[in-house]
Amino acid sequence: MRYDAGARNAVNALASLATPTRREGTRADGVLLAPAGETGGAGHDGPVDAVRCGPVLRLPLAGLPSCPVHLRVLTAQQTRCWLLSATLSGFTPADRLTDGTLRVLPDAVARDTSLATQYMLDLTGTVHWNEAVLLGVPEFDGDQLHVLVAFTDRYGKEPHTATRSEPPCG
Repeated sequence: MRYDAGARNAVNALASLATPTRREGTRADGVLLAPAGETGGAGHDGPVDAVRCGPVLRLPLAGLPSCPVHLRVLTAQQTRCWLLSATLSGFTPADRLTDGTLRVLPDAVARDTSLATQYMLDLTGTVHWNEAVLLGVPEFDGDQLHVLVAFTDRYGKEPHTATRSEPPCG
């Protein structure tokens, strides 16, 4: 299936963000916005403003097979990055979410994927960066974690250096 690699990357990103607080009743639900083109960039077929509905994927959370992850896939013509909006139930933030080793993009660029992609291009020298980045600070509500994560096709394929939260844009 065309979305397998991106969905696995999304699930790996989720697994790195949270730690389960209980054995039963943990789950993750979200929407995965994927580039409409094959790997490596925006699509070239169809209207530029098209957002198409894809399948609902059911996967186990990496390292926690009893935790189901349900992702509704949508594809968009004009995007180069994968965008994941998810809620994890029965979790607390993982250490790397609170210790500054995961890149949290500044609010000024996190609200628009074209700005986020340009920001990452400026930082890394490529539009196909190899890390999952948070678009804004995750929200916590009891044992629920709400996140918005962006990554590219390169995520998970090569190591990246330690990251950190970026200061707000001036």
